Amino acid sequence: MKARLLGQFFISAVITLIFFGVIYHIIEVISTPKYFVFMKIQRMDLLMEYYSQHIRGNLFAGLIAVGGFLMTGKTFILVTMKQNVFDDKKYIETHEKLSKFNSSLQRYAPLIELKDILYLAVYMTVISAIIQLTVGLIPHWIASMISIFFAIWSIVLVIDSLNLIKRNLDYWLNNTQ
Repeated sequence: MKARLLGQFFISAVITLIFFGVIYHIIEVISTPKYFVFMKIQRMDLLMEYYSQHIRGNLFAGLIAVGGFLMTGKTFILVTMKQNVFDDKKYIETHEKLSKFNSSLQRYAPLIELKDILYLAVYMTVISAIIQLTVGLIPHWIASMISIFFAIWSIVLVIDSLNLIKRNLDYWLNNTQ
């Protein structure tokens, strides 16, 4: 779980750095004269202005909506997965066969992993929404980048939880045919 979360953190950091690099390149191209570093730093404030006028409110609303949806759907998703996948006779038989070869296998391990990722996704979307209205209000481009990073990280967590749900659904649907 820690390795997965660390991987998601690094993926989010890379996406944020790419975003920052593109913004910096655009600002460098329109910056005149190019040899004044101060002009580039002043131009970076354009990122903060654009973020505060166009992105911050939408990120806040979107992250709150996604967090609320995941929070309400988390219990339903987990209970449904437990009943229809992990308590299924075929799954139990398959697990018993595989556990003869590998005694460290746990019957509910994928469900626990899904629970943890869903919890983290809900937690991070709410935290990211709060960051949009706290750190995001600081009038500096670095604060904007920090806010964007946390939003990207929470989106990566949501996408990962959707992939885990899909993997469990695929297992369930492939075994019911």
